[in-house]
Amino acid sequence: MATKPGLFNATVTEVNMADTGVDIQHQILVESLTFLYRAMPSAAAGHAIAASFIVVALHDAVPHLNLYVWLGVIICVSLIRLGTTLFVERRLMDAPIKKIQTWANILTALAFVQTSI
Repeated sequence: MATKPGLFNATVTEVNMADTGVDIQHQILVESLTFLYRAMPSAAAGHAIAASFIVVALHDAVPHLNLYVWLGVIICVSLIRLGTTLFVERRLMDAPIKKIQTWANILTALAFVQTSI
Protein backbone atom coordinates (compact mmCIF):
# COMPACT_ATOMS: atom_id res chain seq x y z
CA MET A 1 0.00 0.00 0.00
CA ALA A 2 1.15 3.51 -0.74
CA THR A 3 -0.23 6.84 0.28
CA LYS A 4 -0.12 10.02 -1.74
CA PRO A 5 -1.77 13.42 -1.46
CA GLY A 6 -5.16 13.55 -3.10
CA LEU A 7 -7.85 16.12 -3.64
CA PHE A 8 -7.76 18.98 -1.10
CA ASN A 9 -4.51 17.59 0.39
CA ALA A 10 -6.27 14.55 1.83
CA THR A 11 -4.20 11.40 1.83
CA VAL A 12 -5.38 8.68 -0.48
CA THR A 13 -4.32 5.11 0.15
CA GLU A 14 -3.57 3.03 -2.90
CA VAL A 15 -3.78 -0.73 -2.54
CA ASN A 16 -1.46 -2.86 -4.64
CA MET A 17 -3.62 -5.79 -5.68
CA ALA A 18 -0.52 -7.90 -6.34
CA ASP A 19 0.40 -7.83 -2.64
CA THR A 20 -0.56 -10.98 -0.84
CA GLY A 21 -2.49 -10.66 2.37
CA VAL A 22 -4.26 -7.43 1.42
CA ASP A 23 -7.84 -7.68 2.58
CA ILE A 24 -9.88 -5.29 0.45
CA GLN A 25 -12.98 -5.39 2.69
CA HIS A 26 -10.85 -4.48 5.71
CA GLN A 27 -9.22 -1.61 3.83
CA ILE A 28 -12.60 -0.28 2.66
CA LEU A 29 -14.02 -0.35 6.19
CA VAL A 30 -10.96 1.37 7.64
CA GLU A 31 -10.98 4.11 5.00
CA SER A 32 -14.74 4.69 5.25
CA LEU A 33 -14.70 4.94 9.04
CA THR A 34 -11.70 7.23 8.96
CA PHE A 35 -13.39 9.49 6.44
CA LEU A 36 -16.82 9.48 8.07
CA TYR A 37 -15.65 10.22 11.59
CA ARG A 38 -12.87 12.70 10.81
CA ALA A 39 -15.16 15.65 11.57
CA MET A 40 -16.91 14.01 14.51
CA PRO A 41 -15.04 15.81 17.34
CA SER A 42 -15.96 19.24 16.02
CA ALA A 43 -19.56 18.13 15.39
CA ALA A 44 -19.93 16.81 18.95
CA ALA A 45 -18.40 19.96 20.42
CA GLY A 46 -20.60 22.13 18.20
CA HIS A 47 -23.67 20.26 19.37
CA ALA A 48 -22.76 20.85 23.01
CA ILE A 49 -22.04 24.55 22.38
CA ALA A 50 -25.36 24.97 20.55
CA ALA A 51 -27.14 23.30 23.47
CA SER A 52 -25.54 25.72 25.90
CA PHE A 53 -26.81 28.64 23.81
CA ILE A 54 -30.29 27.12 23.96
CA VAL A 55 -30.00 26.87 27.76
CA VAL A 56 -29.10 30.56 27.94
CA ALA A 57 -31.95 31.51 25.62
CA LEU A 58 -34.57 29.49 27.51
CA HIS A 59 -33.26 30.18 30.99
CA ASP A 60 -36.27 32.30 32.00
CA ALA A 61 -38.93 30.24 30.21
CA VAL A 62 -38.13 26.67 31.26
CA PRO A 63 -37.44 25.30 34.76
CA HIS A 64 -33.73 25.46 35.48
CA LEU A 65 -33.44 21.84 36.56
CA ASN A 66 -34.87 20.60 33.25
CA LEU A 67 -32.45 22.74 31.26
CA TYR A 68 -29.38 21.70 33.23
CA VAL A 69 -30.27 18.01 33.15
CA TRP A 70 -30.80 18.22 29.38
CA LEU A 71 -27.49 20.04 28.91
CA GLY A 72 -25.73 17.53 31.15
CA VAL A 73 -27.05 14.60 29.12
CA ILE A 74 -25.93 16.23 25.87
CA ILE A 75 -22.46 16.90 27.26
CA CYS A 76 -22.17 13.32 28.59
CA VAL A 77 -23.17 11.82 25.25
CA SER A 78 -20.70 14.14 23.49
CA LEU A 79 -17.90 13.00 25.78
CA ILE A 80 -18.83 9.34 25.27
CA ARG A 81 -18.79 9.89 21.49
CA LEU A 82 -15.40 11.58 21.68
CA GLY A 83 -13.94 8.83 23.86
CA THR A 84 -15.33 6.08 21.68
CA THR A 85 -14.03 7.73 18.53
CA LEU A 86 -10.55 8.12 20.01
CA PHE A 87 -10.63 4.49 21.14
CA VAL A 88 -11.67 3.29 17.68
CA GLU A 89 -9.13 5.45 15.84
CA ARG A 90 -6.24 3.97 17.82
CA ARG A 91 -7.29 0.38 17.14
CA LEU A 92 -8.76 0.68 13.66
CA MET A 93 -5.86 -0.45 11.51
CA ASP A 94 -5.22 -3.78 13.23
CA ALA A 95 -8.79 -4.71 14.12
CA PRO A 96 -10.68 -7.57 12.47
CA ILE A 97 -13.58 -6.77 10.17
CA LYS A 98 -16.22 -7.93 12.66
CA LYS A 99 -14.94 -5.51 15.31
CA ILE A 100 -14.80 -2.62 12.84
CA GLN A 101 -18.43 -3.25 11.87
CA THR A 102 -19.43 -3.34 15.55
CA TRP A 103 -17.60 -0.07 16.22
CA ALA A 104 -19.28 1.54 13.21
CA ASN A 105 -22.69 0.51 14.57
CA ILE A 106 -21.86 1.86 18.03
CA LEU A 107 -20.67 5.20 16.61
CA THR A 108 -23.77 5.46 14.46
CA ALA A 109 -26.02 4.74 17.45
CA LEU A 110 -24.22 7.38 19.53
CA ALA A 111 -24.65 9.93 16.73
CA PHE A 112 -28.36 9.10 16.60
CA VAL A 113 -28.73 9.42 20.39
CA GLN A 114 -26.95 12.76 20.49
CA THR A 115 -29.00 14.14 17.63
CA SER A 116 -32.31 12.94 19.04
CA ILE A 117 -31.85 14.39 22.53
